[in-house]
Amino acid sequence: MKKYVGYVFLAIAFPFAVPYRVTNSRGVFTTTGQLLSLLPGKVGGYLRSAFYRLTLKKCGRRLYVDYGSYFSQPSAEINDDVFISTYCIIGNAKIGNNVAVSPNSHILSGRRQHASFQKDVPILWQSGGVFEQITVGENSWIGQASVVMADIGRQNIIGAGSVVVKKTGDYEVHAGNPARLIRKLF
Repeated sequence: MKKYVGYVFLAIAFPFAVPYRVTNSRGVFTTTGQLLSLLPGKVGGYLRSAFYRLTLKKCGRRLYVDYGSYFSQPSAEINDDVFISTYCIIGNAKIGNNVAVSPNSHILSGRRQHASFQKDVPILWQSGGVFEQITVGENSWIGQASVVMADIGRQNIIGAGSVVVKKTGDYEVHAGNPARLIRKLF
């Protein structure tokens, strides 16, 4: 039954995906994602998931995107069984299987998205940032209100409120600002 419900939501999401597919504009993609992020409940969650299935570079089975959350980059790659909780923003990320992202967390497109190298030019008018794809390894959990700016290894736990600025290894627990290794799992 869930399979057929998924097809219904893909059909409903199709008109939302067409403008992005026609224009290939990141602005259209982000605007539509932000609009859909405002739909409450399971219906909104299923509609967001269907939209991203039609528009992301890769989107596996059983993605759930909760209220207030959206992707800012269509180049994101999502594997199977990914849960993104409320009020999250996901940039250019590659998320492995069985990953949970807790409320108010952000996965940025790297640490160097903004550049401010020119002395007499307002920071808002400067360009030169670098967008990277951030990898979140399979079976990982990102705690509430975390900011991820670097790759996370397999089966990691990132403590609530952490800021990940350096790549983590596999089977680890990290917490703090900046996040540091707390202990190894296993």
